[in-house]
Amino acid sequence: MAIALPAMAAALTADMPNEDKAATLIPLSADPKADDAAYVQTRCRDFVQATIAVGMVLRSNPVTGRDEKRGDSVRWALEVDTVKSFPLASPMKETSFTKAYLDAFGGFEIHQPQPTATIYAQDKTFCAPLLRFYE
Repeated sequence: MAIALPAMAAALTADMPNEDKAATLIPLSADPKADDAAYVQTRCRDFVQATIAVGMVLRSNPVTGRDEKRGDSVRWALEVDTVKSFPLASPMKETSFTKAYLDAFGGFEIHQPQPTATIYAQDKTFCAPLLRFYE
């Protein structure tokens, strides 16, 4: 059984701008705006937020029941200090790519440990140097 993230994305991001970005979201490594530090930090912050949402779905799956061990592969996102990691990011009320990321991640299988969409792996690698974790 696959779980679709678009419904969750809509609920989590109902009041956020830029909902049309889902159709055009490409990996940061291929994005022509990747030389803009504020843009990159905004995208990376929202990538982390979307990853947190995926972890919540995995741990609280209504089909298989709550299991804190599921979602361990995306638990790293909970430890990211977004204030220290992304000081140049635009405020979420102005610009948010969270819904676009959740849409791009698509559905995933119940027992799948993390999203398998190419953009997940590529942007995780691209954003990794920016991440600062809680101490």
